[in-house]
Amino acid sequence: MTNPTLSPQSDEYQQIHDGIIRLVDTARTETVRSINTIMTATY
Repeated sequence: MTNPTLSPQSDEYQQIHDGIIRLVDTARTETVRSINTIMTATY
């Protein structure tokens, strides 16, 4: 048995990759906002 793989050129791979990038960027932005709010409140 071989494991199915996505070729780097496939549309599915690109969609998954783009989704992960958006997810990480959104998480990073929300984290910075939360930390900024906490730092401002404690200052």
